[in-house]
Amino acid sequence: MALLEIKDLCINFGGVKAVQNVSFSIEPGIVYAVIGPNGAGKTTLFNLITGVYTPSSGSILLDGEAIEGKAPNELARRGVARTFQNLQICMNMSALENVMLGAHLRLDRNPLKAALRWPSITQRDAKLRVESADLMRFVGLEAYIEARADSMPYGALKRLEIARALALKPRILFLDEPAAGLNPKETIEVDALVRKVADSGVTVVLVEHDMKMVMNLSDRILVLDYGKKLAEGTGDEVRRNPDVIAAYLGAHTSEEAPSEPVSVVQSATFPFTVPSLPAEVLLQVSSMESCYGRIKALKGINLDVRRGETVALVGANGAGKTTFLRTLSGVQPMSAGSIHFGGEDISAVRSDQRMRRGICQSPEGRQVFGPLSIEDNLRLGAYTQARAHVEEDLARVFDMFPILKEKRLLPAGTLSGGQQQMLAIGRALMGRPQMLLLDEPSMGLAPLLVQEVFNVVKRLKAQGMTILLVEQNAFAALAIADRGYVLETGLVTLTGTGEELLSNEQVRAAYLGM
Repeated sequence: MALLEIKDLCINFGGVKAVQNVSFSIEPGIVYAVIGPNGAGKTTLFNLITGVYTPSSGSILLDGEAIEGKAPNELARRGVARTFQNLQICMNMSALENVMLGAHLRLDRNPLKAALRWPSITQRDAKLRVESADLMRFVGLEAYIEARADSMPYGALKRLEIARALALKPRILFLDEPAAGLNPKETIEVDALVRKVADSGVTVVLVEHDMKMVMNLSDRILVLDYGKKLAEGTGDEVRRNPDVIAAYLGAHTSEEAPSEPVSVVQSATFPFTVPSLPAEVLLQVSSMESCYGRIKALKGINLDVRRGETVALVGANGAGKTTFLRTLSGVQPMSAGSIHFGGEDISAVRSDQRMRRGICQSPEGRQVFGPLSIEDNLRLGAYTQARAHVEEDLARVFDMFPILKEKRLLPAGTLSGGQQQMLAIGRALMGRPQMLLLDEPSMGLAPLLVQEVFNVVKRLKAQGMTILLVEQNAFAALAIADRGYVLETGLVTLTGTGEELLSNEQVRAAYLGM
């Protein structure tokens, strides 16, 4: 009998079908990976299985017993343990005490006995300390047994979370991006640890964006795309599957929308675009580094964009693309390096001042203001501009996106995902950009709407607008880019023209670990 069996699992958030009729089973003692492009539903699937969400329909069977809808603590008592992508460590406690916390559900928790330091409680704690120290040795943290958690490096803290999960003595362990933010040496160590855990008899279910690690570790791999099961099989079967390659690289199929634009988007001319001047560098980024706490997300990025160019920054999910744009626009602090824009050093300039200089961004996930009208959302994008320009720029955005004009007085939250993406781009255009930053504009959109979004990019490019396009759909982005950069784990590993990168096998390797 399978240890875990998922049958026709579904969950909807309003009109969004986040997981749709997903079925699979996991045998005991294996490493089972769940992968997929951005927005595929991987974390939602984890949340369903571990009790964070209750499914709309379908069943989850653990050893043949239905567990859907049960609380996370009840599932933990049945041997279901989990780690999270973001560290959930008690930093003011010792490393050993953090591991001991993982055993709390299998201990006598009588408060009176604990307050009186009952002999059985004292003996239990002593035994638990020994067990926890052994677990720290198991995960390679013997040097930190006496350390405070806040004194440990980030890579050690990721292994500490695994040790704490193992203190539950789980039958099945869910690891959410265990290698996120790790350097290559630390990734190798976690890779070996996951295999060691599986060899000890614990079934491991893994969500991870490091494809080399996934392909090296996994006995079976499930691929999700737009909440649906796209493929399942061994590593060799999955990475050679044309549907998987298309989902990651955005490769065209005969069923996709035609390249010619349809009526959703129309032409509009933006007179504030600056014609291209030969070899004039508008943006120059030198040795950029950025950190999230202990995680070094960007590790010395060098990049330049000339006026009138469309430059694509591509890479697998988790490579650091969005962090780069957030750092460039001033939302995320830069820990080292410099940014020059139009010949001026803007490294210490606030984000609002960078926007006034013409760096305007359409963010990942659209981030429209749902209760506000479509027109008010667009006007917010023009808050740095003179009032004399606002009405004419609003008219141009409505010319480009007639559907927004038609619905201008409706709340933005009533728009579909594709229409919200048009709104996010239109809002950025209202800032009269000297350089337009587009962060994952195709994320979560149907193929026809993806084509429409790239038609917009083509039109803006033809008008001479400078565009920095961050996109997981490598095929589509590089097909329209003058130049491109490939980002892997916070490092630029390849650069060249769009045509050169499209034909480079290393681009596929960056996505699928081949």
